[in-house]
Amino acid sequence: ENYSKLQEYLTQMQAQPELQHGDITEETKETFRSLLQWLGGYLIVLDDEGIWYDELLRRIKAKEGELDLATLGGVRFPGEAERIRNANGVVVRLERPSIEARDAYDLTEREGAMIPSDTTVVNDGTLEDLQLVAQTLWQDLAAGQLSANYLAKH
Repeated sequence: ENYSKLQEYLTQMQAQPELQHGDITEETKETFRSLLQWLGGYLIVLDDEGIWYDELLRRIKAKEGELDLATLGGVRFPGEAERIRNANGVVVRLERPSIEARDAYDLTEREGAMIPSDTTVVNDGTLEDLQLVAQTLWQDLAAGQLSANYLAKH
């Protein structure tokens, strides 16, 4: 299972060898999704479950005093959530019921779905609705009064 995404990527590179010389950008990230999923999943098995979040938290700590809020996206494994909580952070689950989940059977997606969150944002509205919920969530977090759920719905 840990190698299925790598195999998917290698098959794609064999069919399109010119991609081996391209950069991963916002426009091309979907092309490289299987490689990134494999790296994300395999390195935590090979090295440490928290390898990515240890580095992100180190960078945040280096900016201490300069930041009011730091957000980390893509919590996929229990150890990542634990590291965030140990750094006095909270885990926010973002749900989009109207959007079908991509790669629902991928290891990283399955693990992420099992992580308990401190609050859930249900995003089924407009960008403006979501921005209002984000503002409310930030205010509640700053006041130490986080609600269990926030609903961004038009």
